[in-house]
Amino acid sequence: MFVAVSTTYATASSLYQQQRYDSYILFSLSQYLVSSSENKNVFIFGATENALSSKTAMKAFPVIHYVKNNYYDMTLSQALTNNGVKNVQFSSKARTISVDLANKACSGEANKIFSTPQYSIYSNGDDLLVYLGNNNCM
Repeated sequence: MFVAVSTTYATASSLYQQQRYDSYILFSLSQYLVSSSENKNVFIFGATENALSSKTAMKAFPVIHYVKNNYYDMTLSQALTNNGVKNVQFSSKARTISVDLANKACSGEANKIFSTPQYSIYSNGDDLLVYLGNNNCM
C-alpha cells in the first residue's frame, strides 16, 4: 500500500511541477515573441528540460519518465498560438525546416538573438527558431 501511495504522490507531484516549469517557459517565450516587432515565421525545435523535482522523482520512481509531459515542437506550437503568438509554423514540412534551422544554429549560420537557460532564439532570414533545452547542439 505504501509503495502505491508513494508512487502516485511522486507522479502527481512531478507532473504538476513539470507543468509549472513549462508554463514559465511558455509565458516567458510568449512575452518575448509577442513584444518583438519582428513578423517572422516561428519554428520550434527540441523539448523542454525536466523540472528539478521531476528529475529527483524519476531517480526514485523511473516509471515517471514514461508519463511525463514536457513541451516539444507540436505542443509548444499550439500553446504559443493560443497565447497570441503569430506565424507559428507546425506541420511535417515545418518540422523539416526546424531541423534545417537547428543545424544552421549549431553550425553558426543562424544568429542567436536571445537566450535563457531554458531556450534560445535564433534568426535566419525570415525565420525564427526557438531551440528548447539548455544543451543545444550536442
